Amino acid sequence: MITDADMPEGYLLRATTAELLVIVDAEHPDLLLDGELDDRGDLVFSVKAVDSETGRRGTVQGWVLFDLRVCHFGGRMRSITAFWTSETNYEMFRKLLAEGATIHEAASNTWTATQAQRHGFLAVIVIPLTATSPKDSVMVKFIRTRNAP
Repeated sequence: MITDADMPEGYLLRATTAELLVIVDAEHPDLLLDGELDDRGDLVFSVKAVDSETGRRGTVQGWVLFDLRVCHFGGRMRSITAFWTSETNYEMFRKLLAEGATIHEAASNTWTATQAQRHGFLAVIVIPLTATSPKDSVMVKFIRTRNAP
């Protein structure tokens, strides 16, 4: 598990347990990363890196936060589930679809996919949404392959 000493300058741990991690921007605590690991090893997370009203961004690069999350949950993570409704991943996903990519190709070429691949989460599944899901959204699961670290 990570501790306050592991936090990059400008970020704070808001909550941390073996199953939960919440990191906030010290100056703008509405900008945050949170993740919860279930008993099957699936990490469900969300990131708010940009304030939608002001355009303000957090101070630490996203890959640093991604690496902190992987460090915190480590080998207990078997998969990562992301739900995209806006920001970088969703915009790239939609752009790639518009350019003719398949759903799988589009999900595999987002920022989160690149970060997940660096940590051995090579398999990608786009999960069908329910009728109650927001219309402009996508859920993607990245699965760690057997030979990954």
